[in-house]
Amino acid sequence: MYYTGIDYHKRYSVACTLDAQGRKIREARIGANAPEGFAGYFKALGGPSKVAMEACWNWGVLYDLLEQTEGVEELLLSNPSKNRIIAESMHKTDRFDAHALATLLRGEFISRVHVPGRATRTSR
Repeated sequence: MYYTGIDYHKRYSVACTLDAQGRKIREARIGANAPEGFAGYFKALGGPSKVAMEACWNWGVLYDLLEQTEGVEELLLSNPSKNRIIAESMHKTDRFDAHALATLLRGEFISRVHVPGRATRTSR
């Protein structure tokens, strides 16, 4: 099992994947948040991954995409205000944030946010 943190932005995302021992397996910037970019990233891992991303400005778009991406076994939406390691970091970079999310996920320290069903998310 792998653990992937994704720092999601408007024009790109940064993903970082750790193995069960906490070793960095892969890291990449996914331009334009392209579905094929995420599909390629998870395919290259060669195994299932749990994924954490923060609830942010437009989380639903990426969440819906990742739910249908092969290799994503479980998807967690994280409460950014409760991830103090990220919010209070002196080294605020996209790579650090993605790595921190993966680390929190691996240690089961993600503060989860409720995700409504897809029909509820898209009916607005």
